[in-house]
Amino acid sequence: MGKLMVSAIFNAVSFGTQPILGYNYGAGNTDRVTGISCVAFLCFQIFPSIGKGGIGAAVFLSRQVFFPLPLILIFPLLWGIDGVLWAGPIADGLSGISALFLVHKEMKKL
Repeated sequence: MGKLMVSAIFNAVSFGTQPILGYNYGAGNTDRVTGISCVAFLCFQIFPSIGKGGIGAAVFLSRQVFFPLPLILIFPLLWGIDGVLWAGPIADGLSGISALFLVHKEMKKL
């Protein structure tokens, strides 16, 4: 089970950062690509490395379950099929913001 969770988290971070990195690389923003890569890696590694794997799992689940499911159920009622299409990116953004908030909070404690 442990290897599966590690693999799933690697995939989540990889899939979440691919569009951001791709757009910025295509636009020639190599400084931004480097910065985003470092932040994504930090968010991925910090919680397990300081013994707070539960928080890391919550961040992972926020992207896969906590944010997407309610948005997928609510947005179509408000905006039809466009709501379904927007639910994923908005859920990714919300989980990213929550991850950055949690990382910032933990970094202050260190």
